[in-house]
Amino acid sequence: MPDKWEHPAVQWSAVFVANLFVPLPLGFLFTSTNGGSVGMFAAILVCWGVGLFFCVRPGRLGRMLIVGGSLVACTQMFIIPHIIVGLLALWVCHVTAEAGHFPTTGFWAEVGGFAATLLTAQLLFVAALWLGGVRRLFSEPPPTTESTDYAEPGRDPHPPDSVAVGR
Repeated sequence: MPDKWEHPAVQWSAVFVANLFVPLPLGFLFTSTNGGSVGMFAAILVCWGVGLFFCVRPGRLGRMLIVGGSLVACTQMFIIPHIIVGLLALWVCHVTAEAGHFPTTGFWAEVGGFAATLLTAQLLFVAALWLGGVRRLFSEPPPTTESTDYAEPGRDPHPPDSVAVGR
């Protein structure tokens, strides 16, 4: 019987929760005064779902996200990079809201919480993919069976020996 921890959905969910220990309290700190916590939670669910989508699919990308996400979670003890990423996202959202003359309360506060959380998460996703080895996607060819799967979707990478070629 396979171990439940071996399934990519379980691994991704555990890594995702581990990555919320620092950002979630900081997010509450910034959304507790003017609103935005509902948008923040909605963005968290979207990020979990997107990561889950890639992790349960065949290929190397999900594995890289799980490995890199684990490393990003371990870096939370060095809180400064996470704070910088979050403040950068807040700054981008603030500048965008001012340029568009959007109000900062009510519905728009929730949109701002959603946007800031999504932008922060995107930067951390990029860090996770980088740490997980995404650079190898461009420098190392995939294994033979994986390359034939990418080359012709639906094609059996191991055709039966009885098929005569060219007849």
